[in-house]
Parts: sequence; structure tokens; C-alpha cells
Amino acid sequence: ENNWNITTNKYGRLFKKYLTQEMWTKTENTFSGSNIKENWTALFSMADLVSEIGTELSNKLGYKYPDKLEKDVRK
Repeated sequence: ENNWNITTNKYGRLFKKYLTQEMWTKTENTFSGSNIKENWTALFSMADLVSEIGTELSNKLGYKYPDKLEKDVRK
């Protein structure tokens, strides 16, 4: 999309500038508090986000996303 010519700056400060509101919300959902339930929710949100981005990116770059591996890991 941006031909690999952008920076998210130190510590990803500029992610919000380049992400849609929906994607930013999904990213925020990967953070948790100290509660164990929140940690599990954040972990599964991260797995969903990696799957979504990984699938889209691999398709755009002409690679096959490891769907079976992901399904096996999530069992």
C-alpha cells in the first residue's frame, strides 16, 4: 500500500496514523490489565489480529498463509 516507505516511529507511536479506526481498535484489544481473564482475551485478540494481517499480507506478497498450522495451534 505504501510501498514499504513509511515509519511507525519509535515504539510504534505512529501506528494510529496509518491504521483504520477498526484496525486500531483491534490493536488496542491486544493489550490487557493485570486480570487473568483480560490476559486471555488479549492473547486471543492478538492471535485473531495476526491471522487477519498475516492472511492479507501473504496474499498480497504471493505467499501461502499456513492455515492448517494456525488451526492446529488454536485447537
